[in-house]
Amino acid sequence: MERKYWKESVIYELYTRSFKDSNGDGIGDFGGILEKIDYLEYLGVDTVWLPPIYVSADVDRGYDVKNFRSIQPEYGTMEQFENILTECHRRGIKLVLDIVPNHTSIEHEWFQQARSSKDNPYHNYYIWEKENPDGTLPSNWRSHLGRPAWTWNEQTEEYYLHLYSDKQPDLNWDNPQVRQEIYDIMRFWLEKGIDGFRIDAVNVISKDRRFPDSDQETLQAKGEEFYKNGPHIHDYLHEMNKELKRDFEFFTAGETSAVHDHDVLRYTKQEREELDMVLSAEASELADQDEDKYKSKKWTVHDFREVLRKWQKDVGDDGGWFGLYLSHHDAPRMVSTFADDGEYRIPSAKLLATMLHTLRGTPFIFQGEELGMTNFPHFDSIDSIDDQEALSYYDLKVNEQGASITTIMDRIREKTRDHARTPMQ
Repeated sequence: MERKYWKESVIYELYTRSFKDSNGDGIGDFGGILEKIDYLEYLGVDTVWLPPIYVSADVDRGYDVKNFRSIQPEYGTMEQFENILTECHRRGIKLVLDIVPNHTSIEHEWFQQARSSKDNPYHNYYIWEKENPDGTLPSNWRSHLGRPAWTWNEQTEEYYLHLYSDKQPDLNWDNPQVRQEIYDIMRFWLEKGIDGFRIDAVNVISKDRRFPDSDQETLQAKGEEFYKNGPHIHDYLHEMNKELKRDFEFFTAGETSAVHDHDVLRYTKQEREELDMVLSAEASELADQDEDKYKSKKWTVHDFREVLRKWQKDVGDDGGWFGLYLSHHDAPRMVSTFADDGEYRIPSAKLLATMLHTLRGTPFIFQGEELGMTNFPHFDSIDSIDDQEALSYYDLKVNEQGASITTIMDRIREKTRDHARTPMQ
């Protein structure tokens, strides 16, 4: 197999908002990153990955982008970003950015134009459908927040599709203009000298445009069989690859939920010219394989071993590649989830780290993992939660269905993404 630096790197996810606050406003920023670049060099990481740093409405902590070419003001300035890039490169550290190609903020200028009129040139940048003849929604799909995936737009008397929040409308990747807009955004950052992209939710960009109803009995992401690994996904990724890699040398790591071991070669075999690696949450979400991800499920060591065995052995050595991780910004801390975060916290953290750094695949570590950081113990009420997914779940289960507050808060305390987003210790 051909050697590539990104196969041999250790990639460190640095969550800007909670990494280091340099100005005392309680929010991590670029000044904090600049102060700690020597620390990153000391750790020995080869590559740093920054989740979205773009101007955002901040409904989903940066994944609802308002402007892809500008910096979120609370993080700093473009000049500071360029300094981070320069200082990383001076130390031999590569820098990777998150790109969010599936959706924008509802406040993005494209959507503001698109929703104003069916005749607007931007209308076809998003996915619109009329209600069914019987007055029902275009399909029974549900978003990742457990809500209907369709929201009514009064100006055009249509529904728009959103696989996440109703404030994150999905882009229409079947429109070639949209694809070119995304490639141009990627080109903008590549011209600044970045070394690659982690591509958010990349395997949902192509949908079955018949919008069939789903028979799934799931609370979240109902209908995913019609939009994950969709009909044109490989065509679009190949086009992206050919469009950009003729001019730039960089690597792509695609976040691909519902992609399993047998899909890896289709996405990452070199001659297919699509992604360089996939990031699948199958191992880190062992405890979430349920119709309701917040319901507790007891996993076993056998379950854990079988997931790892599939990825290590069944994928084989045929040219595919994948990232390895157990902690990230969308999951609770690995020590609390898969080991003992009390008396045996330190040996547990070392055990999990040793496993990740010695298996086949590129290890991704999340800030604080090197310290054995644990889940936050004091999410005592829903008022202490910031995670939009958890807030939506609480509202759905408690306020609409009348479920026990105690039961639902116990579930949220175990699974909320906020555990990963508390300040770096």
